[in-house]
Amino acid sequence: MMKRAKFNYLLFMAQILAMLLLILSALLLWFAFPRGYFVTRDIWVDIHKWSGVALATLVLVHVALHWNWLVYMTKQYLNSLRSVLNRRNKS
Repeated sequence: MMKRAKFNYLLFMAQILAMLLLILSALLLWFAFPRGYFVTRDIWVDIHKWSGVALATLVLVHVALHWNWLVYMTKQYLNSLRSVLNRRNKS
């Protein structure tokens, strides 16, 4: 079975690839291809849509895998914020 660190690395690289495809397709659709029907434009619209779906899916998987860490860090942050506010109120 794949080690967790390697899986996280591959997940991160897949997110980067999907993001780059999303950016590239957005720039091409915005600057290179005029509005209207063009076969090339339709292909890039599909690439843009599917890379967006892929990125959203990968981000959801990433959040699901690191959910416990996110909860822990949020609690830590809120506790430190609470202690800072308590110190200000006592002064």
